[in-house]
Amino acid sequence: NGVFDSLSHTLFCNAAVVGATSGDVLLHQVPQALIPFAIGGFNPKYVTLTVGGNDILAILRFAATHQNDPAAIAAFIQSALTQYSQNLFAILGQLRGGLQGVKIFVANQYTIPDIEAIAPGTDQIIGAFNATTQQVVSLFPGNVYVVDVRSAFLGRNNLLLIERHGASVFEVHPTSVGHRVIEKAFADVIDLHK
Repeated sequence: NGVFDSLSHTLFCNAAVVGATSGDVLLHQVPQALIPFAIGGFNPKYVTLTVGGNDILAILRFAATHQNDPAAIAAFIQSALTQYSQNLFAILGQLRGGLQGVKIFVANQYTIPDIEAIAPGTDQIIGAFNATTQQVVSLFPGNVYVVDVRSAFLGRNNLLLIERHGASVFEVHPTSVGHRVIEKAFADVIDLHK
């Protein structure tokens, strides 16, 4: 929709992988982004990044199978947060180092009221991931920015597939309306930092 430039001047390259954790992004998607342009790689001016949601889902799956062991859940959460922090730092460092002059826009995570209702504490976990995202991004001043998707989703309905009748409790992906909300959140931040 012209966020970066007119459509005729914009080439969109998608390296997204369904189900990818931050570790997968670091090990598989970042190397694809760093393939030199001269041999068929990307030559981006901007990178938009959503990462961490599947790390959070791994915590929820672990918690569902270890309901009677709060200590194990707490340890798993702390381990996942530490790993996410390390992975995000490496992702941003490699992208920034390997793609000179690129601007990187990193989404934080939206809360999921339907999951919070059946797994209390989920919002706190998401909040911890968002705080970690903010902290890591702050280590890359000048060309890495947080996109506040969380705030864009607050208090709104019909943004997630989980809200549809019969959907899995883990169907946390956005609807087409949710994708438009995410798009606008990115566009607002990109407009400030083009």
